[in-house]
This record gives sequence, structure tokens and C-alpha cells, in this order.
Amino acid sequence: MKLGQFDMTATILMAVDGGNIDSDDDVHNDDFMMAMGAVMDDKSTFFQFGASIQQEALLMLNIMEEYDWHIFSIVTSKFPGYQDFVGWDLQNVIVLDAVEEDSRSQIMLKKVQSPVVLLYCSKDEAVYVLEEARSLGLTGFGYIWIVPSLTTGNPDLTPEAFPPGIISVSYDDWDYPLEARVRDGLGIITSAAAAMLEEYGDIPEAKTSCYGPMEKTSKLPPSALHK
Repeated sequence: MKLGQFDMTATILMAVDGGNIDSDDDVHNDDFMMAMGAVMDDKSTFFQFGASIQQEALLMLNIMEEYDWHIFSIVTSKFPGYQDFVGWDLQNVIVLDAVEEDSRSQIMLKKVQSPVVLLYCSKDEAVYVLEEARSLGLTGFGYIWIVPSLTTGNPDLTPEAFPPGIISVSYDDWDYPLEARVRDGLGIITSAAAAMLEEYGDIPEAKTSCYGPMEKTSKLPPSALHK
């Protein structure tokens, strides 16, 4: 992959809920625009709040460019958006089991030979991956882990498995009042629902409602979400 004149070589390890090992070869990336060009399924209803995954990936690549970290590995689960995060043309994928603790996962993580690792997964999945990485000495001196905001979640609640010095994308929210966040969030959901209704003719019925446990009525309107 090329970012301007910045050439990169990446190895991809995909952590899934089981599966066979396809290959242990490196991944070759030729075009940065292709790398960020993957999109979700046309009918996907996954809502991405805040910066897009592509924007966070660009920021992470800019960090590596700044420090001349040309060689890196990517470890990812199948958490929504992973295709955008590793949307470049993959020659081969290494699959490791992120559920059952076995030696196979450690064998796969041993293939991480670069000092810089980009991790894309949920916070719970990151705990498992980083615990395995620590047992292999991949989180100590000389190793740098970079993660997007969804992996760290609330920075005030950091799992012990997260190594010191982990680099995470975060946002300045100190000047963004809760009232404004709620207002903007509802506006985003409303706009998304309206766009979905216009494009597909309907939107999924709500599986939950605004009623709390003590307020729940015996029967909700059949199209509460539409209202």
C-alpha cells in the first residue's frame, strides 16, 4: 500500500469465532485508495456514529507515516466495519480462533513479527487478543499497538490486558455537552431512518421502545418507530 511516497507492508491476521487457517503469507497492498474503498452491504443497517472507520484508519496511517513505521501487522475480528478497516486487496488471510483458548491462537499470533500492530475489534475481543499477545511477549518493550476508538471505548475503564503505551484514536468531547450529544444523536437516527424509508420503502420495526420497565404498556403501537 502507498500513502503518498510512504510504502507499507502489512500482514493480516483475522480473529473469528472459529475457522481453519488459510495461509501464513504476507498481504500485498498496491493502492491506498483501493485500501479505503471497501463499503458495507447496500442493505446494512449498521449505524456508525462519530468519525467514519476510513477516517480513523487514515489517522492511524498518518501516525505511522510521521514516525516512519513502514512495516506493520493488522489483527482484526469480524466486528462491523472490519471490511472498511482492511478493505485493501488481500492475497491471503490468517485465521485465528478468538473464542476457545488453545495453542493454535498463540501459534498464529507468533506470526506477528512487525513492531507495530493495528488492532480492530470490540473491547471484549481486544482483551482476549492482548492477553494472548502478552503471553507471547508481543506487548512489551519494542511493540506498539494502535487501536480505533471503538476498541478502547470509555478511556476511564481500561482493562488490565491493555498494554501501557497503547495508542488509541479519541475525541475531544469535553466541550460537547450531553444535551447537545443527545440532540445530535437523535437527529442522526431520524435522518437515517427517513433515508432508509425513502430508499427501501420501509424500515425495521423497533424491538425495544422508549418505555421503561415500570412504564411499559400492555400493547405498543405497531408502527411506533415510524412515529
